Amino acid sequence: MRGDLTATQIFLLYALPAVDFCIPKERREETRQRLERALQHPDEISIEEIAKTFPRGFKEFPELKQFTKPLVVQYWEVEHNKIVDNSNRPDYDKRLCKVYETVVSKVDLDQGFVNTSDNKLIILPKYHHDIRVGDKITTHKSQVARIK
Repeated sequence: MRGDLTATQIFLLYALPAVDFCIPKERREETRQRLERALQHPDEISIEEIAKTFPRGFKEFPELKQFTKPLVVQYWEVEHNKIVDNSNRPDYDKRLCKVYETVVSKVDLDQGFVNTSDNKLIILPKYHHDIRVGDKITTHKSQVARIK
């Protein structure tokens, strides 16, 4: 998924990889399906519903409540890593939780992975079927979050 995305779509691209970590097990699949639908139809989900699903980001970065594209990008690409660094999580968890920027060096659509220029194997969600070698991407929770 690339192109002129809404603030909602950008937020969800980064948030979806965290569903398994942030949502109680009994609600994960339903939440994932609802958010993936909203990724395709962003007018079908409210900012309030997103804030209720991912309250920590809105609590730690109150400016996010304005929900503009620049603030959503600032939250995920700058503030999120600062919040993770200042948390009391173990170091291995901090590394997993951070957002990273890298470049795609190999794509395997059949297996659902990409290799990156820094020699990492990253999970490729199905909604990123248009990814190409050379794309600059951001990753979150070892998954492709956004194609830039």
